[in-house]
Amino acid sequence: MKEQFYSCSFLLNKNNDIYKGHFLNNKKNGKGVLYYNDGSKYIGNWIDNFKSGEGFVGSHFWNILQ
Repeated sequence: MKEQFYSCSFLLNKNNDIYKGHFLNNKKNGKGVLYYNDGSKYIGNWIDNFKSGEGFVGSHFWNILQ
């Protein structure tokens, strides 16, 4: 089966969080941003729907929380 890579796609989950970033085989892979419904964001890398490596969490005031 050929791997399918999509760039800059959006995904709305059951918590009304929004993911904007790369997908591979219908899973979050590569760089992406997860916008939480409380206004905070996670910016980082993903492998098979899991956060991978270093990433940053910012509040709605854009303070870096790491």
